[in-house]
Amino acid sequence: MWYYKLVFLIVLLTFGCKQENLTADYVIKNVNIVDVEKGIIIANKNIAIAADTIKRIYDSNLSINDFVKIIDGSGKYIMPGLWDMHTHYQSSYRYSTDLLLANGITGVREMWGKMDTINNIREQSRLGHLLAPDIYSSGQIINGGKGWLPFKVVENKDEILNEIEKQIEEGVDFIKIYNRFTKEAYIALSDICNELNIPFSGHLPNSMNYWEAIEANQHSIEHQMRFLINCSSNPAEYEKIRMEEGKEAEALNFLVEHFDEKLFDSLTTSLSKSNTWLCPTNIYWENFYNRDNPEFIHNKMLEYIPKNTQLFWGTPKEILEEKKNEFAAGRSKTKFQISLMKDLADAGVKILAGTDFPNPYCYPGFSLHDELQLMVEGGMTPAQSLKTATLNPAIFLKKENELGKVNEGYIASLVLLDANPLEDIRNTTKINTVFLRGNYLNRSRLDNMLFKAKDYSKVSFNGGAKTTIN
Repeated sequence: MWYYKLVFLIVLLTFGCKQENLTADYVIKNVNIVDVEKGIIIANKNIAIAADTIKRIYDSNLSINDFVKIIDGSGKYIMPGLWDMHTHYQSSYRYSTDLLLANGITGVREMWGKMDTINNIREQSRLGHLLAPDIYSSGQIINGGKGWLPFKVVENKDEILNEIEKQIEEGVDFIKIYNRFTKEAYIALSDICNELNIPFSGHLPNSMNYWEAIEANQHSIEHQMRFLINCSSNPAEYEKIRMEEGKEAEALNFLVEHFDEKLFDSLTTSLSKSNTWLCPTNIYWENFYNRDNPEFIHNKMLEYIPKNTQLFWGTPKEILEEKKNEFAAGRSKTKFQISLMKDLADAGVKILAGTDFPNPYCYPGFSLHDELQLMVEGGMTPAQSLKTATLNPAIFLKKENELGKVNEGYIASLVLLDANPLEDIRNTTKINTVFLRGNYLNRSRLDNMLFKAKDYSKVSFNGGAKTTIN
């Protein structure tokens, strides 16, 4: 009887358990997955990519179609594609696109878009005529009062409503606001955006505080603007000093010296419980206050930046000398602000990584890695830092079921690294391969992109950048 059972088992194994046939374009074998949600490494997995999707993640060998491209992932680490969540990509895309992709940035949030240009980039990308990152975009920046920048100025509820409806019709993903709103106009704008279910993000207006912005459901606040003012034990005295001519350095120092821990804890708690995100752009402030530092203004990365943009970045020597004390105070303030990153992250404040390129010395692609490093210098773990450019953007965009993780069924926008970013955040720069929506960009192709960007920088073109804007 045992003989017949053995024969039956052999037949069952041979004919009853068919080996799965897997159709894929690429298989990355024996790779370590960076789980950005849990902050752990999942070792030695095989990842099959079909079209623009992660089709399977598996351990054992499967029967795969003959034309699949096998990529050896041994000793390498794969993570989700990075997002730069504060950019001016539309004005610089002609030279910044290759720099972004070569640095593993597969998505950007555009903070001042011209929707005809944005939609054209998207369409060319969809048709396969252009390799470009995914774009989440605002339209024209909306501001209150008068200003020297070419924003759309709105002064009453009707004007606000007309502009928001116009931008929604143009296809914006969100509304970008600036500094000069009155409290009344800001509340009117927030009410309209909430009613029309369109997010609004941007600067914290001078008339508002963080608690009011949280109450109004502002989706994100950029640059941590007015953050230290809201944590100051004497904000009125700060404002008085700030308005005095030649007291810029004294005002910046005042913010650090009169930092109130209790107010900070209160604000951190409020932010952590809210739907409002912070995009600190530490690298923007680091660069802004180092414009008199030769190490910053003679960076080798300038070879990737068009000549006219370099001219726009330059600051006359007499101004640098005049602002010497202000820049020194600004560096101290920036260092202090960065030192708060650990407490913010540990408390559960929702943080996004952004660079504000192409503002002075903010390099498309490269500066996002600098931003992640500054967060770690501020006490965040590499895992916390990495989340701000991967999983957090996906959650912010309400696309956490398709982006931000290395999961089956997710979009195949991925970065293959030669070293573990959870051990050292600087390893995010050790890029071996990038997948952009399933498009395979190996190291040779990425190097060619950098070469093209360097060659393009020699032309007298500034990519549309005309003035400092954040």
